[in-house]
Amino acid sequence: MKQKIYLFAALALLAVHFFAGLDTIRRLSPTYDEPLHLAAGYSYWKTDKFYLNIYDHPPLAEMTGAIPLLSMNPALPTSHPAWQNYEQYSFADLFLYKNSIDAEKMLNSGRVAILIVSCLLGFLIFRWASELYGGTAALLVLSLYVFSSNFLAHATLVTTDLVFVFFFTLGTYFLWKWFNTQLIKYSILCGVFTGLAFCSKYSAGILLLAYLLVFFFGYRKNKKVTTKLISHGLIFLGALAITILFVYRFSQAGLYFEGLRYLTKQMGRGRSSFLFGQYSTTGWSYYFVLLALIKTPVAFIALFAGSFFFLKKYNKEHFAILLVPPLLYFTVSSFSKVQIGMRHILPIYPFLFLWAGNLFKYLGSRFKQAGWAVSFVLILLYAAEFAVVHPWHLSYFNKAAGGPENGSKYLTDSNIDWGQGLKELRRWVIQQNKAPVIYMCYFGVGDPHYYGIQYIPIGFINNMKPQERPGDAVFPGKNEPIIFAISVTNLKATYYADKKTFSWLEEFCKPVAVAAQSIFIYDLTDKPDCLRKLGDLYGQIGNAGQKSFLYSRAAFVVAERSSADLRK
Repeated sequence: MKQKIYLFAALALLAVHFFAGLDTIRRLSPTYDEPLHLAAGYSYWKTDKFYLNIYDHPPLAEMTGAIPLLSMNPALPTSHPAWQNYEQYSFADLFLYKNSIDAEKMLNSGRVAILIVSCLLGFLIFRWASELYGGTAALLVLSLYVFSSNFLAHATLVTTDLVFVFFFTLGTYFLWKWFNTQLIKYSILCGVFTGLAFCSKYSAGILLLAYLLVFFFGYRKNKKVTTKLISHGLIFLGALAITILFVYRFSQAGLYFEGLRYLTKQMGRGRSSFLFGQYSTTGWSYYFVLLALIKTPVAFIALFAGSFFFLKKYNKEHFAILLVPPLLYFTVSSFSKVQIGMRHILPIYPFLFLWAGNLFKYLGSRFKQAGWAVSFVLILLYAAEFAVVHPWHLSYFNKAAGGPENGSKYLTDSNIDWGQGLKELRRWVIQQNKAPVIYMCYFGVGDPHYYGIQYIPIGFINNMKPQERPGDAVFPGKNEPIIFAISVTNLKATYYADKKTFSWLEEFCKPVAVAAQSIFIYDLTDKPDCLRKLGDLYGQIGNAGQKSFLYSRAAFVVAERSSADLRK
């Protein structure tokens, strides 16, 4: 009876996660890579050929997000030049916005598929925690997952991250089951799900080293394990290899290694990144340490830190299986030259949640009701941060960092601004009734016109050709305000050569609003210096008409002020 109550409570928590995810999904415009992931996954199903985006990502996670599209049967224009010329983002834009099926219907259906995987991951965490600590502690561990903004942020997007975390955790769970039972079925299951992790993200190779280290630190003195390690290890490797071959349809398995080589080269080149006002293309060894400190809820940091006061309550096997994989993954990530988001260290968190479960159990058994009460209060504080930031979980920063409002001081890109704010920007324009056309500098692949935004573009970053986002060749009316909307990533010039491109905005202006905690909105109507600065940028890209117009508006403001001073 007790087990049924725990199961019912776990399902109720997962229902909260699911419906919070649905509410988040409906508020988001596409993030940067979603259309490409969706188009690639659908193309793999329809053509039986791994082509689009296959060198950047293995196919499984993208195919998972595209499953709902199979019943919709949207067009796949493989005869278009964008497909033939391997113009990935252009083809994805064509697929999403110029199809027979509505773009939002396709995208949101794919997001729901990923959300379902997220619920499965939550149930796995509950199941594992139940086996480790019992039902009450397991529900508290599950709460850490359900009310994690970082997980819900990526559970509501068609990307590879959440699917990878699921198989990463599931493979390690079955490794733990094998170490504790030596049953051959668990070595097979570990091989299968590790193989699925390999087919979801190239970084899965870390798992093999993690498994060896778990054995070394936790189980090498266990005779039952060591006697069967070689024979069952070969079975594990066979199951892993067959799984990868099956997903790659056997004949295309060579693409896995081609993709791995390609990505290794790309990673070696590095990528521009922003951290606390600094820029780098090779990363910082402390990037993910600082990121974790400001994007992990304070309540969980306190809980995790507190667990180390009770290290004697953890046996070496417990330590090995729950801390070695995340520590290894975190360490390898810290030396990567590509550092652009919390999503790159998401795999560590299920293990940290499970590790915290032992503290819940200890407090409950040692201090009885008082111990459970303390745990419950920590969960309430943790959940409160989740509720306050909803639905903008991608832009979550903890209270110690000043919350999402201050996130732009520290990080950019998928940590805060990934293109998700177009719908909210449109909502602001309608509510304020300020301007029928706005100036816009957008980081993302969403189509502003699809969301009813009339705009004059400048400095868009979207991996597409300028003519694919031409904007509107218009000027604001004489009495209309000059509104400038700019994505945080562009405001901080993360991917511009000139890092001071928009420094004048932060120097002379304050935003009148922030859409989805990711797009800053400025009213430049009565700010002549800012109008001229913006005009100069248009002049640099050859738009002399907009430069002339903005300069004339600046002159008009100056003349009006002079006239007002004379009247005084």
